[in-house]
Amino acid sequence: MKIVSIGTDAKGNINMEDSRKAAEANKDNLSALMVTYPSTHGIYEEGIDEICEIIHDSGGQVYRDGANVNAQVGLTSPGWIGADICHLNLHKTFCIPHGRGDPGMRLIGVKKHLVPFLPSHTVLLFLSFTWKLYCEKEKLHGDQFEQLKILVDIGNILGACGTVKRTDKGELSVCVSSFAILTKSLLPLPDKYHGLTEVAAVFWKRAKIVSEICKTVESLGFVEIETPVLQGAAGGAKARPFVTYHNSLGRELYLRIATELYLKRMLVADAGQSNDLRNWCPSAAPSFNQGQGCDGIKASRGDSAVATFGDLVHLTE
Repeated sequence: MKIVSIGTDAKGNINMEDSRKAAEANKDNLSALMVTYPSTHGIYEEGIDEICEIIHDSGGQVYRDGANVNAQVGLTSPGWIGADICHLNLHKTFCIPHGRGDPGMRLIGVKKHLVPFLPSHTVLLFLSFTWKLYCEKEKLHGDQFEQLKILVDIGNILGACGTVKRTDKGELSVCVSSFAILTKSLLPLPDKYHGLTEVAAVFWKRAKIVSEICKTVESLGFVEIETPVLQGAAGGAKARPFVTYHNSLGRELYLRIATELYLKRMLVADAGQSNDLRNWCPSAAPSFNQGQGCDGIKASRGDSAVATFGDLVHLTE
């Protein structure tokens, strides 16, 4: 192996042009790039995904150093930025000191295409992947085989340790040596007719519909305004509102039903076109046709005084 150093710019960030030239010059035998992200001087370099793309285009892999994994939580991940493999520095991330012969480093994940090259130990994939647990009585520790038969039900979430293997049918599986019940399913799963897939599909479709509505309204020049959930005055004409009491303010507040009063304030403030796609909460009788909370969109525009019926039809369509 030969190490090729890459230069940095005046701020200590990776020099993109130097990286591109180095990758091109060594593309015939390029193995990998090792990179720390965020950088060792604490910067989330914007070009990290471009760096990974440069290396991949030249036939190499990206090894993401494990020094600052904890700084990625909630912001990004090795898989998203394009890394192929990553380890975790335990002594930095979890304040575990060096010593006792342990370097404080552990491999935590690879992309799917590198799985066949791994030794036989537990693997965490960055990509979505379905694993099957392969249990043999002789391989399970202690009385876990009896626990498996008695305690484990459909719908439980398990944590398992073991080695990676392929079944006779070629399916990638974990040959379990020990397991633990992480979450217990207290109620049976829905039957096949009202299955989980059907329920999940409803929520995915709803999310997609709401997303497309927001994109469409935004493309027409409207700005989404977040109106208050708790309002000082009940809105919604004759609709009966939910009432609550704010202890600190010492006053009654109402769950919103109509959002138009706040959108009209935006018109007065000359904010142009505005809309609010929010959950309304009328205190109506329960209905199978309409839930207690119903989503609706209110759109207000500065020129609505001269808008025609045709304009509103066009907007709705």
